[in-house]
Amino acid sequence: MIIGISTEVIAREGMIVTARVIDCHVHFICPQLAYEAMSSGITTLVSSGTGPADGTHATTCTSASSHMKFMLQSADDLPLNFGSTGKGNIAKPDRLHEIIRTWQTAHEMKSQRGSLDASGVDNDNLRIKRCVAKYTISPARPNGFSRFVGSIEVGKVADFVLWNPSFFRAKPEMVIKGGVIAWANMG
Repeated sequence: MIIGISTEVIAREGMIVTARVIDCHVHFICPQLAYEAMSSGITTLVSSGTGPADGTHATTCTSASSHMKFMLQSADDLPLNFGSTGKGNIAKPDRLHEIIRTWQTAHEMKSQRGSLDASGVDNDNLRIKRCVAKYTISPARPNGFSRFVGSIEVGKVADFVLWNPSFFRAKPEMVIKGGVIAWANMG
């Protein structure tokens, strides 16, 4: 995003700004998931499914590569980023290691942030940082897309979530997707 004479200024003093929220365990059973995700600050969904079928209710992977193609095409008009996962039996053997990486999010969080020291002076700030990392950069790293999303840095996609501190992690004030307001509280 380039800031210039036509850039809209968003005055949100006192708000908490985080990178987009990433959810890596979604059962894609209905299009209403898009609205629910956006209204809770989630702009990236990684998982899969084929709609309201029993297999999608039970697992978060798509049964065939053709289904994966159709699911991604059906999400083209939704204002979210989608990643799709497939079953190991449809993957090429040399690519199976990437599927295993998706289960490493919890380990990534602990190795990146360390164990939580309950007696620390800045315990509240530490907990907030860990909470933000759990939903932003920690899922992006093991899934292989941290160079695009997961933190607020030059060169990454301009997706931000603005939070009123009173409602942090409960309901965002505004979601900015690609530098444009995609969702906001009204009234």
